[in-house]
Amino acid sequence: CDWYVEFAKPLLDEHAAERAETQAVMGWVIDQCLILLHPIMPFITEEIWQQLAPIAGIEGETIMRRPFPDAADTPSADAVADIEWLRRLILGIRQIRGEMDIPPGKPVPLILKNATDLDRCRAQRHALLLERVGRVASVTTLGEGAQTPPAAIALLDELRVLVPLKGLIDVGAELARLEKRHAKLAAERAKSAGKLGNDGFVNKAPAAVIAQERERLARFEQQLEELSAQRAELKALA
Repeated sequence: CDWYVEFAKPLLDEHAAERAETQAVMGWVIDQCLILLHPIMPFITEEIWQQLAPIAGIEGETIMRRPFPDAADTPSADAVADIEWLRRLILGIRQIRGEMDIPPGKPVPLILKNATDLDRCRAQRHALLLERVGRVASVTTLGEGAQTPPAAIALLDELRVLVPLKGLIDVGAELARLEKRHAKLAAERAKSAGKLGNDGFVNKAPAAVIAQERERLARFEQQLEELSAQRAELKALA
């Protein structure tokens, strides 16, 4: 529901044709939801429907006489795949914002690497939603063999979503933040490695506890590796 509302808002600001279509779809969705809920919540759904019907152009005296929703009316698989792609892309951008401390409202340029024709088509088709919901300033497709600029990366299956960092962040402050995080993770890794290197712990602890500690150590190693790559990219911007 929250994604549907987010995607509907920009369309309500557009010209009359798109606004009217979006309002009609929203009215249909609310109508269908009320019908589904009616057997469980008869009074409140009837009250809401009585107010909705004239606005949405729905004819009828009562919700009780409305036809029950048919599963055959569900959206096409292509439409569902399109929206899921868009949702995951915006989530990737938001994750990068959070990790790199980029303000939520600041527009960011986007570079798509390993993009298929379908990826490019989707990016063009949903340009408005990427701009308004994802706060994307521009979308560029990186050609095969082209050099990748220093950027934060989100993965979308084979597609690589890059946000170039130059001009977006305070490099010195971000490096300092990463250094602190690196030191903390290094300390946790040393503690975990110390446990696993202790014969007393390994010989006495249950197998499940030892396995869990090994997983923790592997996770710390991976996070430290990722941090080192981020620091290298940031130093290239300095």
